[in-house]
Amino acid sequence: MKKSSVVLGLAVMLSMGLSVEEVAGLEHDRGVANTASDIDDWFEDEETDFPKKPSTDTEKVSDEVTDLFGDRTSDAGKDKPKASKPSKPTYSEDKKDEDWFYEEAEDVPRQSDKALSEEVEDLFAEDDDSKDAKKPSKEFPKTNPSVDKKVQELSDSIWQSEDFITRGDCLVGLSRKGVEKLGQTGHLVLPQKGTDGTVLRRVASFAFAPDKNTVIAEYTSRVGENGKVDRLDADGNVISTEGESINAYVLTKITIPEGYTHIGADAFADHKNVTEVVLPKTLTRISDYAFAHMALKSLSLPSEVTHIGDMAFFDNRLTGELVLPKTLTYLGERSFKSNRLQSVVFKGTSLKEIGEAAFQDNDLSQVHLPANLERIGKEAFTGNPGDDHYGNQVVLTTTDGKNPHHLKTEGAYVNPGKELQTAVAKIDYSRWVAEDFRYQDSVILGFSEKGIQKVRRLKKLDIPERNGEHVITEIAANAFRNVDFDQQSLRKYDLEEVFLPNSIQKIGDFAFQSNRIESLNLGEGVVEIGAGAFMNNRIGTLELPDSLQTIGDAAFHINHVSAIVVPPAVKQIGRSAFRQNGAQAILFLGKDVEEIGEMAFLSNALTTVDMTGLDKLEILSVQVFADNRLEKVELPPQLREIKEEAFRTNQLHRVQLPEKVEIIAFNAFTQNGKPGSTVEVMTAGEAESQLPDGEGHIINTAKLATNREVLTQLMTEMKAIDFSTLRTSTQQQFKDLLHQGEQLVAKKELRQGEQWQFIHTSRFFMGRLGLDCQMKLAETAMKDFTTSPNLALLQGKYVYAVRSYNNSALSAEQVSRLEKELSLLTGLVTGKGILAQATMVQGVHQFKSPLPLPEYYIGLNVYVDANGVILYILDRSESIGEGQKDTYGNPVLNIDEDNEGYHALAVATLQDYEGLSVEEIRTKELADMTQIRDVPKASYHRQAIFEAVKDAVKDWKGMSQPQASSENDKPSHEPNTASELPMKEKKAQQALSSTQGTSVSKVLPKTGTTSDSYWYGLGIAILAYLSAIVVKKRKDN
Repeated sequence: MKKSSVVLGLAVMLSMGLSVEEVAGLEHDRGVANTASDIDDWFEDEETDFPKKPSTDTEKVSDEVTDLFGDRTSDAGKDKPKASKPSKPTYSEDKKDEDWFYEEAEDVPRQSDKALSEEVEDLFAEDDDSKDAKKPSKEFPKTNPSVDKKVQELSDSIWQSEDFITRGDCLVGLSRKGVEKLGQTGHLVLPQKGTDGTVLRRVASFAFAPDKNTVIAEYTSRVGENGKVDRLDADGNVISTEGESINAYVLTKITIPEGYTHIGADAFADHKNVTEVVLPKTLTRISDYAFAHMALKSLSLPSEVTHIGDMAFFDNRLTGELVLPKTLTYLGERSFKSNRLQSVVFKGTSLKEIGEAAFQDNDLSQVHLPANLERIGKEAFTGNPGDDHYGNQVVLTTTDGKNPHHLKTEGAYVNPGKELQTAVAKIDYSRWVAEDFRYQDSVILGFSEKGIQKVRRLKKLDIPERNGEHVITEIAANAFRNVDFDQQSLRKYDLEEVFLPNSIQKIGDFAFQSNRIESLNLGEGVVEIGAGAFMNNRIGTLELPDSLQTIGDAAFHINHVSAIVVPPAVKQIGRSAFRQNGAQAILFLGKDVEEIGEMAFLSNALTTVDMTGLDKLEILSVQVFADNRLEKVELPPQLREIKEEAFRTNQLHRVQLPEKVEIIAFNAFTQNGKPGSTVEVMTAGEAESQLPDGEGHIINTAKLATNREVLTQLMTEMKAIDFSTLRTSTQQQFKDLLHQGEQLVAKKELRQGEQWQFIHTSRFFMGRLGLDCQMKLAETAMKDFTTSPNLALLQGKYVYAVRSYNNSALSAEQVSRLEKELSLLTGLVTGKGILAQATMVQGVHQFKSPLPLPEYYIGLNVYVDANGVILYILDRSESIGEGQKDTYGNPVLNIDEDNEGYHALAVATLQDYEGLSVEEIRTKELADMTQIRDVPKASYHRQAIFEAVKDAVKDWKGMSQPQASSENDKPSHEPNTASELPMKEKKAQQALSSTQGTSVSKVLPKTGTTSDSYWYGLGIAILAYLSAIVVKKRKDN
């Protein structure tokens, strides 16, 4: 039985004001990472200054954090290239697995960044309708018109110039006072004058961007055209960071009064619930991305608009007719991509060019082109249903029927004649029948050819209950996914409503991904919803059946679910399951939830959460409730651990812990309340807690430490450290720790959390002593052996060690491995280690994943001793493609951001090959080699690593006399350093023959052309919701 009363009850709560609390929309400024204040404040105490903290480096917080489909459109990491620049992977070999659903987060301050960077620098100086007929739809109560009127009057009256920050005639953002007013209304009305009386003409770029400073920092750090980095927006204006950030779901309407002429880049983008924007008649310029990723349903463009920038209205819900004004002279790339436009009217004759993909993915069938048009950009009309009479191509016509500029574009005909007409199949578009689908017994696989034709018009999908004698119980993976990765294109299903029969028990992975579903009826028998099944849709009201037990990773990621009701039988909620919905309420009906995945409820608008009934839940995962508006949290009774950033960016002031909590990540409660405030965390019972204070929380503010012996013992251990074996920066760090520890010992009133914070931090850095010693030896080798042909290998690993040093998520195994690698490569450079006596053979494998990922190359250096035993394998994949530039002069990356997480997981298996013989690798298959650890989340990449190893060892022929390497040795075949490897377009099998001696190199392939074309094609096909995969110019010189 469905929970209609529960959902309606939540709806009533919402309509009565759950979303309008005093602090609604406030997302305090995260700021640019690694600021001095952040570093100093971690241990801040009135009497004591503590050293810098370990970081989680939140892109590495857990081996299970993933982000293949992270929403780059609204997060800090959204990829809107300044000049079509490539995404830069974090320099990390331990980045999370598949990186499916991970949000790029700001770096956490590190041990001694300045000192470390200086050392590295010195070392490298040289170098809408419902299914009423089938089942009543449960809707939220209708809004009272009189209430609407009052809200409108309130919105018009409450906004004052002091609610905004202005500079001259430019509005740059909201003041803190203005943010607080969002607790009263979701209708933002801009002022006509600044506080100084100046008439306002412009809205600055990023003026109202959610998470403003993080987004700006990410954008301005990107390399622009020809490697240029600056703080200019798409129009050449300096980007201002002034103004507060606001929640992405609090605004519903925007009114821009008369007088404004310019809307800057990204000014209002990513406000997911904005359905209406009122533009002034004075407006002339709308810049790039200004209103992208919103929910606009209609648009009236002022008659004076001349410029509509790239992606200006990308990914909205615009329907019906779009009228472009007479004055329009520029229509940017993807400006109206991913809407529902049925008609486009060009009023003027001044427009010379329609930008690339400008009207891609709409509902167009015919368009009359403006006179004087000279060019239509690539893919401008692809992804539209087109005209049935012309093979579903969009029919483009000119006024006089002539085409002097030879206009043409993919997916369209210009002035087509009758010879291009095709027969129109007789299809009943009023209903779905069994013949419209493909089956495998009781599993529905997708549309039949007939169904593919029907879905062009019929967007309300009704799945049949039977396939002949078979009752349909399962919807296959990818069955109605709106992306065809094999063909690298959108399928253009664009389903708006889905009705499932009660017989359905399982919905496969990505079954309905990236459609336009607003209404969803799941039936009453669904037990499992697969990963990404309904990801990237527009579901507002969600009723999950009581039968449901498993909600897969990202199952409802990127929707508009306003209230989340978790049914009583649910045991598992996957990673990013309800991420980025704007949900304002959540209710757990049962007690069986055993696991809630990382980022499951990230980026919503929740204000309270009660988990006291979840007595089987022991861990709150990474970022599980981050980026909400939580004021109250009641934790599960059996909770043991709260992981990194679990409650980051909320409005919490006090949290009561249950009795069994043993671990709280140091940044679990960062950025709650006003800047500088901390969350008071209270432990249960009277016994002294060993939980440390954290970056954003204080443990038991009134409880003092009673056992100081553990502190005294720690101080004794630190004093016994041989500082001479450590790097200069680390020596100073431990001197500071000792000094601060002495202050704590002498302190009369020492809080429990304060003492244990110092202890935990000191223990963390003491656990890095072995790594630090090895880093110092590496430094010496790099200074003394500058001509070694293997120097670049050691330099690369050293830089990685520097960047990983403070990463608290690095496991003990990973730290130990890093120490070993530094030791091996140091010996290779000095000519005294085991690798100096080994033969190096190189393996290359071109990996084409069956997953929807770009292909890339895996390159390895495999070091083998005289007996054919593998000593060490070094991943060189990042070096492939080095030195190549794309069209805009930016570096070409071999390992793209979607493969990066998978690759990092698979690379961890390299150490398992050490000790195996060449003969074993040559004669066995991976399935037979139990020594190689299983990596379920990156199994395809694990196999690809094996293929690269196999490719390497086939060239090993043994050697009669080991030859020591030194700084003067040169490989007998090809150079060994990354910078010298020739990058030619060759497949993995086109390797050079091996030779006897210390190295056998291959010609590592050039990846630019292959990867670029694949990625561009994938960008056309991938989620219409994600701008990250779209290649476009955001910034010109």
